[in-house]
Amino acid sequence: MGSVVRNQVYTAIDEERDHQETYESSGLRPAVGQELAIVLEQAREAMDKWACEYSVEEQDSYALWQFRKIAAVCVRAMENHGWPPRLDEEEIKIGDTD
Repeated sequence: MGSVVRNQVYTAIDEERDHQETYESSGLRPAVGQELAIVLEQAREAMDKWACEYSVEEQDSYALWQFRKIAAVCVRAMENHGWPPRLDEEEIKIGDTD
């Protein structure tokens, strides 16, 4: 497959978001924790297939298919809940009481 242009990757994620929206008719937005649980479940499914005795090509294909879904779920979470600015890890304050 070789190197893929970033815009093609973004197009694939956008197509996956369009697909997700075809079955998101309830209008309800998953909470951030629910979105994270979906990402973890999809990653677990990819790892489970990776651990099976499939060919490397099949493992890679399934993992990349799951990456597309995971990326789209992450985009949906940011569409629904916003996104923080890009910070270095040492700049992130979690549980900081000062």
